[in-house]
Amino acid sequence: MSCGFKTFISLGKGLPSNISRIIEGDHGIGKSQGVHQIGEMLDLPVMDIRLALMTDGDFIGIPEIVDIPFVDEEKEKAYQDDLKNTLKGLSDGAATEIAKSVRAKWDRKSKMRFAPPEFLIEACLYPRIVFLDEFNRATNEVKQAAFQLVLDRNVNGHYLHPESIVFAAINTGAQYHVDALDPALYDRFAVIKLEPTIEDWLDWARPKLHPAIVDFINQFPDHLEHRDEIEPYKVYPSRRSWERFDESMQGTDLTHVSSDDDVHEYVFSVAASLVGTEASIAFTNFVKTLKKNVTVDDILNEFEDVKERIDTTNYDTLNGLIERLCIHCKENLWSETQIENFAKFQALLDPELVITAWRKLVDANPENAKKVHSINKMFILECLGDFTQNDAN
Repeated sequence: MSCGFKTFISLGKGLPSNISRIIEGDHGIGKSQGVHQIGEMLDLPVMDIRLALMTDGDFIGIPEIVDIPFVDEEKEKAYQDDLKNTLKGLSDGAATEIAKSVRAKWDRKSKMRFAPPEFLIEACLYPRIVFLDEFNRATNEVKQAAFQLVLDRNVNGHYLHPESIVFAAINTGAQYHVDALDPALYDRFAVIKLEPTIEDWLDWARPKLHPAIVDFINQFPDHLEHRDEIEPYKVYPSRRSWERFDESMQGTDLTHVSSDDDVHEYVFSVAASLVGTEASIAFTNFVKTLKKNVTVDDILNEFEDVKERIDTTNYDTLNGLIERLCIHCKENLWSETQIENFAKFQALLDPELVITAWRKLVDANPENAKKVHSINKMFILECLGDFTQNDAN
């Protein structure tokens, strides 16, 4: 069963450290960011290991030759004494030299071991989060090496610190050309199937991204990410690509898009390169009228301040507002102030849109609709009469 971002964070930080976690989900939905957020909450540094870029030698280390103690000193002395007794007639010096010669052959012993990589040494010595990203893009040899870490929490005898945590992440979906994980390996993980909601992204984005981007996605959530079939070499929006677009817009005043052709062209071009043509067109059209845009929160909470900015002649804009208000209504029980503000907004509409708004409101949340009806009952009935009469004519 899929879960949202809050459940993902709760599971990620709440499970015992000896339980490895694997996060499944589409690319760009915040798997890596979630792991880093968990690291901050637990005060654990995150070691980001991209398995798709590694060989088995990168993971388990490379061979090295080391000398090992071979001769027992007490036994060696006893051996020399026996040798001197056996070789009677030789001087003490000659017997000692013969013993040294034999010992030299015995003592030249060494062994091969694997020098562990730096990340493994650190995760064994100190509490760390070991994040194995792109797990199902790794080669079979690397997966086998990772299997030992997941299963036994060690690689070649190097054991993880008891408080170190192993996370893995895989992209899922028909559009990904990756190998399925071995069931025996998959069974060793606590599986977190991540499917964050629009609200998850908005909650994350509000303090981080440009308000225009957040407001655009809030009003047009279909542009947050692409969910249909993917054409090769075509750019599509994702949660991650909107973040990269925000980074690219640092220092650009988006309020000048409507008045400066160069700014408009630049914003459009950057957006098209990161989130695709369709989302770029929609976003630049949105910011063209940025100062005029009215949001659902504006209407419900600040109606008196924004009512002059509502274009009552634009049916497309009004229909969009009605649709978004009813989505909000479906998910929330409105306060008395919000009910009053919706009623005031409804009073600005012509009879046809009043009835449209009313019907959608009833379908979305009857409880909120009853409260609006108690305020606007006569007005709604008048509009219904006007609408019925116009429809008959």
